[in-house]
Amino acid sequence: MTDVTIRPADPDRDAAAIAALSTREFDFLLHNAATMRRNLDDSNPRKRKLSLVAEKDGELVAYAITSLDLESSVEGAATVNLIVAPEHRRTGIASALIEPLSAHWEAIGASTVTARLISEEAAAFAEKRGFKRSRTERISHVSLAGIPDVVAPAEGIVLKPLSELDDDRALYALDCAAMVDVPADEPWVPLPFDEWVEQYMADPRLDRHNTVLAFDGDTAVSVAWVERVGTRMWSGLTATLREYRGRGLAKAAKSAALHRARADGVVDAYTNNDATNAGMLAVNTWLGYRLHTEQYTHVHTR
Repeated sequence: MTDVTIRPADPDRDAAAIAALSTREFDFLLHNAATMRRNLDDSNPRKRKLSLVAEKDGELVAYAITSLDLESSVEGAATVNLIVAPEHRRTGIASALIEPLSAHWEAIGASTVTARLISEEAAAFAEKRGFKRSRTERISHVSLAGIPDVVAPAEGIVLKPLSELDDDRALYALDCAAMVDVPADEPWVPLPFDEWVEQYMADPRLDRHNTVLAFDGDTAVSVAWVERVGTRMWSGLTATLREYRGRGLAKAAKSAALHRARADGVVDAYTNNDATNAGMLAVNTWLGYRLHTEQYTHVHTR
């Protein structure tokens, strides 16, 4: 460890290398230098964020990002993402990063810390440090070349791309109402509108042209949310208001979104679901999604 330097992450200097390392570990996530620079530049004071990197011989070999989770109902809930390049694991780098992370959690009053992991090696490391496995999420993939025909919405429902809306408040209202039912380690709470806009609407990955909402009159009742980088897309949220469920609206909205994305040059689509979310798993299976990998949430209660 004497030849490894740990320092604060620099958005301009480190964004591309962090994005590349993140993609090596989580190949289904959509990151490039621009999106990672935005993450590192995020200066919302309520998040109390800390970003660190580890360098060896001038090469970035690990990074860690932690912050308070502003959408958690638990006071002091935090998240962490720590990745070490495979060829540099078991050399003490992760343990060295945990030290300043733990000090930061103490300083910001973190009550819980949640990590998402896909390897048993990472899980074992976390569990030795007090993290306990909580939920299982299924990461699924579909090649858009083989998706089924588009599904028409129920009578009286109109599908619209986000790009056609005059403002984003219809989506915000739907997001706030639907997110309370999304499986999570801790119940969700909505962000204030201005923070929600900065967090999600200002994200360069948001694909307004291919994100599809279902409307009943002036009310947005279902959404298939699309993020995109290059020829890959991620479905961050597919949700329907409670009183409109059971009418196939999520399937119709997501089917329309996938077909729009395919026509727009997207090749591969990824999504995730809690392993207990039978309804959305069934929709995604019908659309052609198949298991890509499983991801586990691990929670440390401090």
